Amino acid sequence: MSSQQQMAQWFLGLQNHLMRSSEWAYFQNIYNQFSQNPSDLSAVSQFHRDLWNISFADDNVRNHFLNAVREYHQNQLQLKPVISKIPVDVMAKVNALEEKGHTPAFEIAPEKIKAMREHFEKRHTKDLNGNISEYALKDCIEAPHFLEIANDPKVLSVVENYLGVTPTIKVIEAWWSHAKKEEAKDAQLYHLDYDDYKFCKLFIYLTDVNEDSGPHVYVEGTHTCEKVKDYVLKNSHRTEEFMAWYLKKLRKSDAEVKEYFGKEGQKLCGPAGTNFIVDTRGVHKGLLPKNTSRLLCQVTYGITPQVPVPPPRLNKDEIEKLKMPSTFQSMPYAFINRLFLDFGESSVPRY
Repeated sequence: MSSQQQMAQWFLGLQNHLMRSSEWAYFQNIYNQFSQNPSDLSAVSQFHRDLWNISFADDNVRNHFLNAVREYHQNQLQLKPVISKIPVDVMAKVNALEEKGHTPAFEIAPEKIKAMREHFEKRHTKDLNGNISEYALKDCIEAPHFLEIANDPKVLSVVENYLGVTPTIKVIEAWWSHAKKEEAKDAQLYHLDYDDYKFCKLFIYLTDVNEDSGPHVYVEGTHTCEKVKDYVLKNSHRTEEFMAWYLKKLRKSDAEVKEYFGKEGQKLCGPAGTNFIVDTRGVHKGLLPKNTSRLLCQVTYGITPQVPVPPPRLNKDEIEKLKMPSTFQSMPYAFINRLFLDFGESSVPRY
């Protein structure tokens, strides 16, 4: 089964569950024109496009949907938590994510960071906009320790408890942000990400990052509608203007961020190996490096398997060459990695 078929089957299975759950009555109040056929993929797709647009500006709608996904994962797919008893340090990081929108992750051995960097330095990149160049997906999947770190039980437990459901790894990527460029471009300007109903990302620095080498910059407390309401109240004399700027303006200036939120973003600096989990629905950017280029790896975890371009899945023979840990073939890891790794149809639950 291709990753695209995996996506379709998950959504159809969820829809079948949703329309039989107590949550469906809540959604029907919003979507009385929706097709009653849970196997109508085009109608299901339209349902989620509409629902996503509403949920991005309404935490209540989003939370009802997350409850439905949680029930689907637990009751129908029989997915169990990555860690049954949540460690104290994991819960502390979940709380930090909920409060601020970002948290340090867990220490990575220096030799693993060194091996990852050496791997990427032997590969070619594709230029994106003159300021940033990225590596191919194959190079990311084959990078030593990358998927191992992305599937670290404690990392996954933080993600799982923050999202409220068993996550799906949606994107695996790595790129250079090049120094000594004339001006910031694209994601080097403040913006929000729109990857899923709820999502977060693991960032791993493979180079030392200080204020002059392109740190990730994050405006704390801008990652949920509930928290953004505080800023709406502060800008109550221009609520419509603020919401249009917050939700619709793709790139936001430093001056606008300071004006509307009354504070600047926090620069997340550190030596190679520094890694952190961020809800990039909050306002953020990657600062334009001044003197030293930055190499970074990123993993996106989400609620749904929806991605813009479904990736090719590695088959068993290709996976064996990468010497993946045997845990990747068991649940819930096979489910979490199913868009990229194909251990056979028996390795993931029937939708």
